Amino acid sequence: MKFLTIVSAVGVCMLVVAVARTRGQDVECSSEVSALCPEGPQPVPTYLADPEDCTSYCECDGTTAFHFTCDPGLLYNDVIHVCDWPDNVDCGTRPTASSIEE
Repeated sequence: MKFLTIVSAVGVCMLVVAVARTRGQDVECSSEVSALCPEGPQPVPTYLADPEDCTSYCECDGTTAFHFTCDPGLLYNDVIHVCDWPDNVDCGTRPTASSIEE
């Protein structure tokens, strides 16, 4: 019975990892952004603003950053590291997609 429990737990963990991996686009961010990723294991994920687009961000996986896009109508808030309403976000010089209505 212990073996079945362990196998079930491992199977669930593998499924969670597979689901987590598929939510990304498997597109790497620029090497300049990846260079900002911390080396070594981190206790929490590192999120970085995409300098080319305020509607997207990069998530570090080791020393490589992968590209993610916010849901429609949201911009990446680099202060609190989440996709947020446009009124709450200062994009600075990062351009916004034309689909965001201001």
